[in-house]
Amino acid sequence: MAAAEVAADAPLSRVLADAVQQRAARSASPCGSGPVLARWPSAEDVRKVWEEHWKPDDLDKRDCVVACNHIAKQMGVDDASGQTPLFRISKDNDEATPTEAKQAYSRGFRYRDRVVTDGAHEYLRVYSGVPPKHKIRRYPLLPGMLIYTAESAGWKDKERGTYRWYLRHMQMYGGNGVVYENWLSPTEPRGPRTLLEGADSEDKDGAYGRSGGSKFVVTLAIYDPFLDQRTEKERELIDFYRKLRSE
Repeated sequence: MAAAEVAADAPLSRVLADAVQQRAARSASPCGSGPVLARWPSAEDVRKVWEEHWKPDDLDKRDCVVACNHIAKQMGVDDASGQTPLFRISKDNDEATPTEAKQAYSRGFRYRDRVVTDGAHEYLRVYSGVPPKHKIRRYPLLPGMLIYTAESAGWKDKERGTYRWYLRHMQMYGGNGVVYENWLSPTEPRGPRTLLEGADSEDKDGAYGRSGGSKFVVTLAIYDPFLDQRTEKERELIDFYRKLRSE
């Protein structure tokens, strides 16, 4: 049975076993580089793994990046920590250019990056530049992708005129505008957060909230630990946008 056909209440071990069998069949096939037949992971897979590992693995006590990479590992990824970004949006995850910092402050929360949909696919809508002449770009999102953001920026070295990003945060995309992260329990009534623009429960303050010193919400990079397991159509979508953003 393909992973997409597993019952919603099936134990995680069964879901993982089916996914492993499917990947093994793909490797053994004469067309080993062909597409995986079923989506992995699905939104339900992401939800289930976060809920099952939240308390046993003390995810709320871990760094956000460590927590997301730990979940990816539980879902079959050997090591997601050193991956190259699928989409590099800022110049760097740590250093911020003076232009990037100035533009992020000028946009503030009004132009925070958010999830949008065209009915067929979900995207992260990302702003750049200074309003009202800012640019808007879309990046495809699939369950399991990791979104790395910053919510403030400041001086790193005044003499050299260098800045750095502050209040950085990683979250795993769970589909339907939802993100899972280390600080908000997915098993409690409130969590996880919804970043889908226009949703009744849309989060408007970011991971740290304005009271915590946040000035904006900008995306630094998007990673995909499950790129090798994407379906053919998903890969085509990703490749199209990677080519588009590199031009």
